[in-house]
Amino acid sequence: MAGSGGRDQRYQERSQEYPPPPNYQQPNYYYYQPYPMKPCPRCGAWSNTTYSRCPYCGSSMRQEKYAKVGGVLVFIMGMLEIVIGLVFLWLGSLANASGALPGAICMTVFLILGILAMLGGISAIQRKNYALAVIGGVCSIISAIGIVGLILIIVSKEDFE
Repeated sequence: MAGSGGRDQRYQERSQEYPPPPNYQQPNYYYYQPYPMKPCPRCGAWSNTTYSRCPYCGSSMRQEKYAKVGGVLVFIMGMLEIVIGLVFLWLGSLANASGALPGAICMTVFLILGILAMLGGISAIQRKNYALAVIGGVCSIISAIGIVGLILIIVSKEDFE
């Protein structure tokens, strides 16, 4: 402890002998970043914006929402297909015995398409399985909403794991 007082005194004397230039600004190394940084959308780790993939988890660094929007559209069309299948079931039960078989076939087809479209929509929202998302998109192309959802999923292929 006795030696530290002398060291501080020598430092103060030397800083008075050699003052910094009048326009000198001390660099702030704590906030200096040679490249802009941004967080990974999946794991939250900060990395360079020039990277296309996160160096920690490997997910895409792009913040585009095409896969999620396409997944929502495909999921909505899957729900609509299930409703259409249930309507065919109801209409088939109202018809006579000869009309019940085509109604049951249509009901089965729409229920299967609706379930696959909903699973594909969930997969696209989570950006987990690209193949299942495309299959769900194909199952939902009975209207323009499903076609738009499928196109958005195909465009965002790089966003999937």
